Amino acid sequence: MEIHLDDSRHTGDLVAFLERACCGVERLGGGRLRVRIPDSPLPEGERLELTLYLQAWRAVHPDAHVRID
Repeated sequence: MEIHLDDSRHTGDLVAFLERACCGVERLGGGRLRVRIPDSPLPEGERLELTLYLQAWRAVHPDAHVRID
């Protein structure tokens, strides 16, 4: 799945957070990331899990805006 950060200054921190959660992360540039969750059994589960990770990350970065594309 791809996600997009409105402010690319947060990219490094979000990448580190997702990698600590055992996600595979590829930087696409311009605040865009491709994220894989290898242990998620279904695509719907992967989206839900990523949504939860992003909510947790946003709790400590309330000024950051991120969306799943």
